[in-house]
Amino acid sequence: MPIDGRVIKSFQFLLEIDGVPALTIQKVQLPEIEVEEVSHSVGAYDVKTAGRISVGDLVCEKLMVYDPLNDWAWRWLRQAQDFGIGGLLPDSYRKEGRLVLLQPDLQTILQTYELGKIWVKKVATADLDKSSSDNIIETVTFSVTKFRKL
Repeated sequence: MPIDGRVIKSFQFLLEIDGVPALTIQKVQLPEIEVEEVSHSVGAYDVKTAGRISVGDLVCEKLMVYDPLNDWAWRWLRQAQDFGIGGLLPDSYRKEGRLVLLQPDLQTILQTYELGKIWVKKVATADLDKSSSDNIIETVTFSVTKFRKL
């Protein structure tokens, strides 16, 4: 069967979350969404119905840059839970966002994904290597409560 239209390239995306510099985000793994299967007994067999919705994590790779304000992931993580101090109330650290897929002109929106009640739950820095000139990449994992394709 022929494919009508153009294939979407993986670099044609923009992550829009308040306080996150979009240009430093190099790679995104979208969350998986799954509907739980619930079995109910009806006579001699099971009837399967839809249960709760489960949403996975949003995982991003970002460039580490010289700008001291680029520590947004660490600051956000500490809002959720800080060592010895505790964290803020959930409504204070959870945010809304969206990921958009763009057409080849990198301006026109092709598809939008809504990210609801997200917060940074993990920050990891790539291995450092004195024999390499690679850019330092940080991996930021977001907890996502709501994810849907608009």
